[in-house]
Amino acid sequence: MRAALDQAEQHFGVLHGVIHTAGISQEEAFRTVQEIGPRECEMHFRPKVYGLYSLEEALQGHSLDFCVLFSSLSAILGGLGFIGYSAANNFIDAYAYKHNQQQTSTPWISVNWDTWEGRENSHGVLGATIASFVMSSQEGCETLIRILNRPATQIVVSTGELDARIQQWLKLEATQQKSKEQGWRTKAHRRTASDLDAICASWRRT
Repeated sequence: MRAALDQAEQHFGVLHGVIHTAGISQEEAFRTVQEIGPRECEMHFRPKVYGLYSLEEALQGHSLDFCVLFSSLSAILGGLGFIGYSAANNFIDAYAYKHNQQQTSTPWISVNWDTWEGRENSHGVLGATIASFVMSSQEGCETLIRILNRPATQIVVSTGELDARIQQWLKLEATQQKSKEQGWRTKAHRRTASDLDAICASWRRT
């Protein structure tokens, strides 16, 4: 990592800022809780967790204007098959707070991004649930500029109503409502069947 920074400075000059975007999107790394194992988790941890350790060590002695860490909204909302990915991004968020408590020279900014426009089907079928929230590259870059102008330790970027998504994905209101509606339909069906039996019995008696 230090060699890469030295090479960058030799080619471009003084280093003013760092944007950490390391991560993977291979479908094989996204598994449900029942399916995931150490191998799939390590696929996420290597670039996001161990890479962050290396970055902090390599940046010692550098005076920067900013250091932005690309986390994900999945650290807040989770997602089917995103257990390892969410855990790695939760680490990034927590590590930014730890760094800023111990270091005052260059505050780190962890950004919980919504989905950026990228290569098609980047998460396979798992990406279908978040496709409607995709940001264009232009929207993402404009948002990044605003973040750099008003820095904070952690910033959440959601292209949809965040509270509504929390209600849906964390508090599962939609699922609970659906279950209630199914229960009402079942009860209604049973009452109808009971009424029909009574009518048939009355008809037989006549």
